[in-house]
Amino acid sequence: MDSTKLKEIIAAHKLWLASVGRSGGYLSGANRADLRGADLSGVDLRGVDFSRADLAGANLSGTDLSGTDLSVTNLSYTKLT
Repeated sequence: MDSTKLKEIIAAHKLWLASVGRSGGYLSGANRADLRGADLSGVDLRGVDFSRADLAGANLSGTDLSGTDLSVTNLSYTKLT
């Protein structure tokens, strides 16, 4: 997944969150995704299934990860704060 496609998915996810007021949305199928080095800073990721995803080197600072499944997820060198 390239950065342009990721930005489109995040924008759609934000719109979905605003319209229904809950999480899951367009990122609900992010398990096993290759998101190495992705800039997800400040994104609302509540309830997203990132199980078995590769988030190595991603920027997750300022994100809401409550209810997010990060089991067996590669978080090497991931920025969390």
